[in-house]
Amino acid sequence: MTWASWVDNHINPRKTQVFFRSSSPTHFRGGQWNTGGSCTEANEPLIQLSGIPEEKDIIAEEVIKQMKTPVTLLNITSLSEYKIDGHPSIYGNQSSGVQDCSHWCLPGIPDVWNELLYLHLQ
Repeated sequence: MTWASWVDNHINPRKTQVFFRSSSPTHFRGGQWNTGGSCTEANEPLIQLSGIPEEKDIIAEEVIKQMKTPVTLLNITSLSEYKIDGHPSIYGNQSSGVQDCSHWCLPGIPDVWNELLYLHLQ
């Protein structure tokens, strides 16, 4: 709501196009990264999604609908969820044993996000 209020009060939609990118999907199972969660099994692309939308993405969509400024939502969450193996996980830095499910391998998923933005700008 804070972001939406700022955009509505400070952005001139005749001069500026506003984009909001949804969140990157969470791949941890059995808890969050700091409470015993693990992404060890995230070593192959998904064939089927869970079908359960993330609460923060639902909230973002509702807030955007209430805004007076037009906002293009780049919904990358479900798209990115298919490729859960596209992040370093423990496979990117085996010496540390640290699981990294919040960063993505490059080239890869972030490049697709950029392509989506580019298509909207054309």
